[in-house]
Amino acid sequence: MDAAKSNPDEVFNDALRKARLGDLEGAAARLHRVIELEGESAEVCRLLGKVDLHAGRLEEAAQWWRRALELSPADAGSARCLRVAGRYRRFRRIAAIAIVAVLIVAAGFFLWHQRESSGETQAAIARLEGHLIRIEDLVRPVAETFPKEEPPARPAIAEPAPAPVMPIEVRYKDALDSALNGDLQAARARFETLLSEAGTGNPLQANIHFWLGRCLYELDETRRALEQFNSVLQLYPGHGKEGDSLLDAGRCLRRLERADEARRVWEKLAAGSYDPRLQEIARALLQTLPLSR
Repeated sequence: MDAAKSNPDEVFNDALRKARLGDLEGAAARLHRVIELEGESAEVCRLLGKVDLHAGRLEEAAQWWRRALELSPADAGSARCLRVAGRYRRFRRIAAIAIVAVLIVAAGFFLWHQRESSGETQAAIARLEGHLIRIEDLVRPVAETFPKEEPPARPAIAEPAPAPVMPIEVRYKDALDSALNGDLQAARARFETLLSEAGTGNPLQANIHFWLGRCLYELDETRRALEQFNSVLQLYPGHGKEGDSLLDAGRCLRRLERADEARRVWEKLAAGSYDPRLQEIARALLQTLPLSR
């Protein structure tokens, strides 16, 4: 086999060349080949999203950027692309409504002109005023779907009531949003608070351990990250995050230069009954380890 076709770096560079030349489908195919060779990475997923965007596939692009953030919560480029995509969707919706409004106004004007030419000017104007829909009336329903910042109401009594304690599910979502948006320090602090408050019987506890581990890994606190992934594996066997924890525990061990332990973890993932996508990544990562002594 041609060495260039099995070298991930060469395949990735070929994808970049095709993208610059406008061969979007060719670039996408080469990037998928990179994933086959070495597994998913935030960089490859982010570029796949940009290729899909230029090919007119906005939803597919957004899916790739969300996957990049799952792999690397600190990936600011993918987070920025997702924000821009959201603004583009809203703009496209408002623009479509504005076009409809202009067409309605034009139809009304034509009706008025026809009536005026037949000597019924006043009746036509009255009819037009009764049926004309202003552009702001069409845009208002869209604008009202977005939250508005209202000025705070004055307290009815001098002593303010204590702030209600938010449910743990809401605070978990806030912590996860911070992680996916790249604010790792804030996410880490929130997950640590949740970990100290939620008991081992809480259904979110395993997820909290896992995402705290992800944040610590990205912040280069590898040993503490490994502790969190091991907590999922030891305390919550069979949980939905077990496969992801095996994958990331192996990454921690590889970074700590404990290659033999990383090999055992990834071999367990590849041989078990886990998500086939995770197993494929584990098999690719096993090829990156040095031969065992």
